[in-house]
Amino acid sequence: MREAPELAALSAASMRYAIGFSLAPADLQRLKSLPLLAGLSAAKSAETRTYYDTPDRDLGQAGLGLYLRRHGRRVVETLESLDAMDENGFEQPVWRVDLSHAKPDLGPLSDVAVLKGISQNKLQPFFTCQFSRSRLALQQEGSASIGLSFDSGEIRTNDGRKLPFAEIEIELERGAPQALFDLARELSARAKLRLQMGSKAARGYAFAAIKPGKTGYVTERFGRVSLDREMPSEDALATVLRGCLRHMLANDRATLAGESEGVHQMRVALRRLRVAFSLFKNLMPAEQRDWAVGEIKWLADALGPGRDWDVFGDIVARVRKSFSRDPDIAVLAKAINAQQREAYRGLRNALASRRYGEFALALTAWVETRAWRRQSTLEISVQQVTPAGLLADELLDKRYRALRKRAKKFDQLDAAGRHGLRIVVKKLRYAADMFQSIYAKKPLRRYVERLEDLQDDLGLLNDIATSESLVRSLKRPKGQEAALKRAVALVKGWCAHTTESRVPKLGKRLKRLHAAEPFWPRPE
Repeated sequence: MREAPELAALSAASMRYAIGFSLAPADLQRLKSLPLLAGLSAAKSAETRTYYDTPDRDLGQAGLGLYLRRHGRRVVETLESLDAMDENGFEQPVWRVDLSHAKPDLGPLSDVAVLKGISQNKLQPFFTCQFSRSRLALQQEGSASIGLSFDSGEIRTNDGRKLPFAEIEIELERGAPQALFDLARELSARAKLRLQMGSKAARGYAFAAIKPGKTGYVTERFGRVSLDREMPSEDALATVLRGCLRHMLANDRATLAGESEGVHQMRVALRRLRVAFSLFKNLMPAEQRDWAVGEIKWLADALGPGRDWDVFGDIVARVRKSFSRDPDIAVLAKAINAQQREAYRGLRNALASRRYGEFALALTAWVETRAWRRQSTLEISVQQVTPAGLLADELLDKRYRALRKRAKKFDQLDAAGRHGLRIVVKKLRYAADMFQSIYAKKPLRRYVERLEDLQDDLGLLNDIATSESLVRSLKRPKGQEAALKRAVALVKGWCAHTTESRVPKLGKRLKRLHAAEPFWPRPE
């Protein structure tokens, strides 16, 4: 591991490689007594971390957490990343400095660029994290040194709310990441572990943001990934997959809590993962790709019914704006809500399962250890070192040709044909998102905006088709058959009118897209 020298004014951070997992308190206690940990002496401690920020949350907005804690007679100030994993992996910077007083001091951190402009005088306590820790030192095969911590405690906000937590943290002190993930898999085989994408500070910020008396989880969209034209394609693969994994894992708690936006974002993350495996398929052995795609499909199928009923509910909500006082529409909305609740039970079971936790861990380990190098043929190895820019040009052009082929005779396409067009549009859009940092901003933005407009309209028509298919499976409570029949007729009428008015617009959007200059260099 890389370490920066200790300086009065810290110009660099020490780098820390660690992964964290949440789990049930009972499982936390049970893991402590595993035979593989027998004979190891645990260092026990109790910590209270007080996190500071400005009223505008400038530190949190910069992706950082600043806390003070006492260590014996010393006061230690720590600045850390809110992310446990970013596009470069799990190695994250940490700045630590000893203070002579129990007040935050940004002076020793003056060389940290993102702190420029943040006023030390505005820093105030934001939340605290109190927990007990039991830490074990393990020596793994291959001279790897690992610190294994069992943490149990709670996060407390200034208004008195408490969020209990139980988690394990595995820190790689020396050696290769493979040893860390091997230990994680051993622990995962004995307890249900949920991989954490954020630090304790990140969870504190998210919890503090919830208004008193409310419940809710923050949802996230897919973020920008930074690629370079000259980087090896396997580095681009790792960066893209990390972005997709982060998108998925950042939304699983909201999904588990029944937040419809969480379900939507997690489904989008899974679709992006599938597109990534399709785009980079020549860089990995087919058996490994088939396993990953199979698990992604299993999870997407588990989330699908819940999302479909959400979409139907959204369609009915649109119709309801035009018939706000219609009692039959209200009966239909109530029937849809009942189906939603049933579908959500299924998706919660999937996310709470051991299979989901093991999939998230296995896919993360596969990325971080570059496991695609195993069993790679010479041809695959050559693809892995090909410059990412050349691969991106080729893949975008392939998607572009597929779109133009599918769009031929658009005015003759039925609902199934428009659905097929929507899929190829989406694949080109996701590919553009993944490779966007390679290309000039203005041409890319202009092209992607036209793609987005087309995708949105095709998406609405697909939502309508989905809703019409769900009508056939809608449960009809006794005594409400007539009301539901009339409400369904109103919805079908709205859907037919919307489809009829949108299809001509789609043709115009396609022409605008075809007229746009591709932002990547096309072959002669």
